[in-house]
Amino acid sequence: MSTRESGGNFDWGNTWVAEMFKSGKDAVRHQAEIERLQGITPEMKRLIEIKAGVTRRARASA
Repeated sequence: MSTRESGGNFDWGNTWVAEMFKSGKDAVRHQAEIERLQGITPEMKRLIEIKAGVTRRARASA
């Protein structure tokens, strides 16, 4: 059995637990950064929201 050598100290700031405990402002900023990296623009978000609203209205009137 071989042991794994540690390349450095473990960074607890990059774990899902640290993500869970972020403040509201940090969480919003982080979500905006993820959307930016995925290529989701504010215009795309508006179109998706409009499409969802039209779908909901069509189902409600049916």
